[in-house]
Amino acid sequence: EIPGFEKLEVLCPRRTVSKVHLIHPTDSNKTGARYHLVTNLESSEWGLSITVRSPLQVRNETSYAMGVYYKKPVLEALGIEHIGESMNPFEDTNRIAIVE
Repeated sequence: EIPGFEKLEVLCPRRTVSKVHLIHPTDSNKTGARYHLVTNLESSEWGLSITVRSPLQVRNETSYAMGVYYKKPVLEALGIEHIGESMNPFEDTNRIAIVE
């Protein structure tokens, strides 16, 4: 279960599969935003491995390291505390990851 969203039941087949699922918020969604999550099922002779993740993936296919940043006001609007580190106290961005 995900807090703030309706319960989602997923049938797990006995084979390797990856699916995108639409999830619905419990409160009225006036913005029209759509929310998704991805389930990866990997079947082997040792059992079934289930991974639930966001559909957003950041990949760096260059030879240079890449920083991933977010704007502080976005998290403040969502009511989430800041994560990562601020590189410049005069900017409103925080670095949350470096993808190599």
